[in-house]
Amino acid sequence: MDATLKHKLFTYLAGAAIAFSSGSVANAKTGLVEIPEPVIMELLSDVEGDDWREDDLFHLMELLAEDPRQQVRCRAAEFLKDFDGEGFWDRIEPIMLNLAGDSEPAVRASVTGTVTQWLSNLDELVRARLVLEWSVSSDARIRLIVARALASGIPSFGADLALEYLAEDADAEIRKTAIEAIKRRFQENPDFYRGVLKRRLTDKDRLVRREAQRAIVHTHKLETDNRSA
Repeated sequence: MDATLKHKLFTYLAGAAIAFSSGSVANAKTGLVEIPEPVIMELLSDVEGDDWREDDLFHLMELLAEDPRQQVRCRAAEFLKDFDGEGFWDRIEPIMLNLAGDSEPAVRASVTGTVTQWLSNLDELVRARLVLEWSVSSDARIRLIVARALASGIPSFGADLALEYLAEDADAEIRKTAIEAIKRRFQENPDFYRGVLKRRLTDKDRLVRREAQRAIVHTHKLETDNRSA
C-alpha cells in the first residue's frame, strides 16, 4: 500500500477511535464501515510498528470490536493476543468480554484463542480471577469460552473449582466441554476430578454422559499406565 495513503488511513482511524471514545459513536462506526475490510486488515498488521499512543490504540480496538463485519471483529480479538495482558488487563478485559458475547461463533473462537494464550502469560492471581469470574458469568457464551480455554491444560489456580462449577452448568455444551478439560487436566487433582466425572455419569444429556464415561476410561488407563511405569 502506498505509504502516503497508509498514513492518511492511520490518521483517519486514530481520529475515529478518538471520536468513539468521546461519545461520537455513530459517526465513528459509519466512517469505519466505509473503509474496505482488506484495507483494515493490512493496516492492523502494521499498527504495532507505528507510533500510536496507548489510549488511541485501545479506543481503536473498542471501535473495531463494534464493527458490523465479522472478520474485522475476529481480527480485533486476535490482535489483542499480542498485548501484554498483565500490563493492560484493565483495558483489554472489557473489550474481550464484549467480543466474547458476540453472536458469531467465529468471533468467539478468536476470543478463545486469545484467552488461551493469555492464560499462559498472565500473573497467577490475574489468571485465577479471569478463570473464576468468567466461569460464573451470566452469559453462557463467556462460560463456554473459559471452559474451552481451560481445556488447553495451562496451569491455573482455581481451575478445578471452576471446572466443577462448569460441569454442573445448565448448558449441556458447557458441561461437555468442562469434562473434556477435566480429562486433559486430570493429573492436577485426580481424586477431586474423579468425583466430578462420576456425577456426570447420570447427566440428563446423552452426549454429556458419554463424554464422562470416555473420560473415566481414559483417566483409569492413564493411572494404570503410570503405576506400571
